[in-house]
Amino acid sequence: MELVCFGCGTTFTRLSREHNKRLAKGNHEWYCSNDCQKKEPTNRCVHCGTLTRNPKYCSSSCAAKVNGSLYPKRINHRTPRFCRFCESTFFLSKTHKSKNICESCYLAWKSGHVNRDTKIGALLNSKSVKGKHPSWKAANVRMLNRKWNCTLLEKPCARCGYDLHVELAHIKAISSFPISATLGEVNDPDNVIQLCPNCHWEFDNGIFSLEDLPRIELGLQV
Repeated sequence: MELVCFGCGTTFTRLSREHNKRLAKGNHEWYCSNDCQKKEPTNRCVHCGTLTRNPKYCSSSCAAKVNGSLYPKRINHRTPRFCRFCESTFFLSKTHKSKNICESCYLAWKSGHVNRDTKIGALLNSKSVKGKHPSWKAANVRMLNRKWNCTLLEKPCARCGYDLHVELAHIKAISSFPISATLGEVNDPDNVIQLCPNCHWEFDNGIFSLEDLPRIELGLQV
């Protein structure tokens, strides 16, 4: 690979493997020879005035401070933007300046805490879930469902009355909700019913529906 010498400014070649080793050791300056490396720095930083071998700035921090003041970023607050988590439209404000995330998703992402107001898109794009299998993503929603609706686990099965072990089933499937919906809407108690494992499987496979529950002799009305 071709590099520019920090001492004399000439171009020289070096193996990529050797250059990467030097970078890993924290050596971010390279010279064509030992003579150039021993030379004293003669240039002064435009921002802080310290001696440096670089042409203008002693560090990237000084370069950013100068270039940032000369070429500031101008933000148009009237331009609609789209949240990369929930895909909703939002506008920038004085209190919220994130360009790619709406305010509600940004607060949930920044705090790292998932609550009922967290949108499905924010959960699916979090570090712990992003890139995982779809079943992994749905498992996080079901885990929150068991946590928020734990009182339903103390009741018997809504169909057959079995009370040794019940599971929480979503009446409206998780996959049918848009990513702009909140977790509170998905795991709302009105959208959850307690069923034993057998009835849960039959309900998910369409063997019976909610309308059939009152007609069953041993069943409990919801």
